[in-house]
Amino acid sequence: MELTISNFKKIIPALLLKAAGKCEVRECDEMEINYFVSYVDEKNESYDVSIKMNTDGNIIESTCDCKNTEIFCLHKTALIIHISKLKTEIKKTGKTKKQNQVLNLLEEISFEDLKVWVRNVIEKNVDFELYFIQHFSKEQKQYTPDEILKSTAQVFKKIIPNKRKADLTLIKKVVDLWKEMHQPIIDQYLSKPDQIDQFKNLTALISGCLKADHEHFLNTKKISAYAISILKSCADPLSNLQDENVFENAVGFYTINVFGMDGEVYSLQMLFIEELLKKLNQDTRRKKIITQLISVLKEYRKQFKNNNPELTKFVFNNLCIYDDINNHYKLFEPLRWENEYNLNLISILINSKEFELAKKYCLEQINYNTNTKYDVQYYFFLKEIYKTLGDDYSLAEILMSILPLDYNINDYFFVMKHIKDETLKEKWRNRILQEGRLVTKTNNEKAIKFFFELAFRENKIQKMISYINAYTPYDIILQYFDVMATIDKSELLRVLLNRSRWPSYEKQNISKEELSKILEQIYQKLIKIFPLNLLMPALKKISKESYYSKPNQLVEYLLEK
Repeated sequence: MELTISNFKKIIPALLLKAAGKCEVRECDEMEINYFVSYVDEKNESYDVSIKMNTDGNIIESTCDCKNTEIFCLHKTALIIHISKLKTEIKKTGKTKKQNQVLNLLEEISFEDLKVWVRNVIEKNVDFELYFIQHFSKEQKQYTPDEILKSTAQVFKKIIPNKRKADLTLIKKVVDLWKEMHQPIIDQYLSKPDQIDQFKNLTALISGCLKADHEHFLNTKKISAYAISILKSCADPLSNLQDENVFENAVGFYTINVFGMDGEVYSLQMLFIEELLKKLNQDTRRKKIITQLISVLKEYRKQFKNNNPELTKFVFNNLCIYDDINNHYKLFEPLRWENEYNLNLISILINSKEFELAKKYCLEQINYNTNTKYDVQYYFFLKEIYKTLGDDYSLAEILMSILPLDYNINDYFFVMKHIKDETLKEKWRNRILQEGRLVTKTNNEKAIKFFFELAFRENKIQKMISYINAYTPYDIILQYFDVMATIDKSELLRVLLNRSRWPSYEKQNISKEELSKILEQIYQKLIKIFPLNLLMPALKKISKESYYSKPNQLVEYLLEK
């Protein structure tokens, strides 16, 4: 069920709702329709939180700078409660607001008295002065990038002359003033998006905001959220442009200017392109943008003789989504420390039957990685590659590394068959047996099944009986019951009856109904080889000895029978 503004109380746990109600939500600002940014205070800590909803009230995006890894944390919950109250108040208020005392006074006072009062207020309040100038400057001004940068910085400095006093209230005033001051610039840009001077003005506007944020090291996301909201608000109008030449020129400014003269890649330019690609409903336009991005990537490599990870991943990911990556995979190579990207690239190479190249990349990444946990998927890729190429020796070598990860019995015997160095093989086998037995005690189902099947294939049935412990699933016991009973039925019975109840493997992995069916089959096998007059006393003895802990599920089931 999707989380919405109307059903969140049914989905979010009651304890979380109660705890979130104790948080304080401050300066909640609707950056664009249904996109809310706010500060949420939890005791002495304050967090930047945002929630975005679609027109149906579904929560489609949310962020919080707390370290909680849950999908919906305490602070997001607090903000959605606040938004719900806001929307309820709006519905209750409706359009029946009464004329207040201020409106009555405005009717009574003279024009001269009003001017005097306004002059005094302006002299005492810098932010009011800026609002006044912005609102009543009616002339249509032609802006330049330098003027935009200067005026954007000026607003910040006038409202917050001392960055030590940059509290959240003042930052909100800055953003509100920027909104009013920047709107004419945005409108001019949208009226002529294919004009380079208008693009430069919009870029200067966003740069001015981010520069103020970076220079003063403000501990808030409110300014960057404002800059991002400007770009997102421009994506929809551009996607609906009818003139193809205007569209191509307007979008071309973003693709061509993704990186600067010093090689810096601009994340906000990429964000805009990403947003625009989502908005477009024409594949031909998307493919034109992708073609431009490919050209930009090639130009970057030509100029700077290297791969920029962010630009490379950006072009690669959009190719995967909006084009046929199989036609372009040769453009890309693995990147250091970028395992997700590397794995996707190698997967594409394997699907395109570029096995030698995929093998080369896998081995390179394994060699580069300093933490072996990142090698796992590369090992499995190599397993697939060597199988396809029919390279049994290399496959056996890679399976030696893979076996402790998935305990595949067929892989074990493949290694034993194809590794000719007996010393190496024996050393590896001993390590697998020693480490694997420890793993079985961590309730690793694959390892447990592996050791039972290995003992069965090697005809070490007595050892199989000794393997039965609290972690052994009853379905495995049932699978090998007959062969174990044939070797030593008395020891098998003793082990089964004394098997510890804890940690109850069955509760984690199979239903009560499935467990009952398995236990019934074990019961039927037991009564065939043990008379009830011998079985029942043993069960009662076990039950008495288990006074301080419950007997295992099999004993309970047999007693009920």
